[in-house]
Amino acid sequence: MSTPAIADEVAQCEQNFLLVEQRKDRRLSYVCRQLVAPFDGVRMPRQDEFQWAMFKDVSEAGISFLAETRPTTGQLVVAVGAAPFSFLIVEIVRVSELDDLEAFSFHIGCRVLSELNA
Repeated sequence: MSTPAIADEVAQCEQNFLLVEQRKDRRLSYVCRQLVAPFDGVRMPRQDEFQWAMFKDVSEAGISFLAETRPTTGQLVVAVGAAPFSFLIVEIVRVSELDDLEAFSFHIGCRVLSELNA
């Protein structure tokens, strides 16, 4: 097999890998800024602990968003919608570092665990 043919095959394999859907539920585009904060499993984060994140998409079971910093906990509280917010507890299942965006360095994938009731 020639070098160009091998390169084409590798490129096709990489493309196929990128297109593999990892979620069980259909993704819906949800491009907007929302607030996220670290969650210790006990205490609701204070207002000053929330930071802006750029959400990309949602599904019935999860969300993904872009963030400026790597999360420091395994769970987050996410304020969704307009004020007064609804709050979700999510578990981080994937963190990817990005090199191509200046403002957001991390792509975060999360599974929704529960909704916080006030």
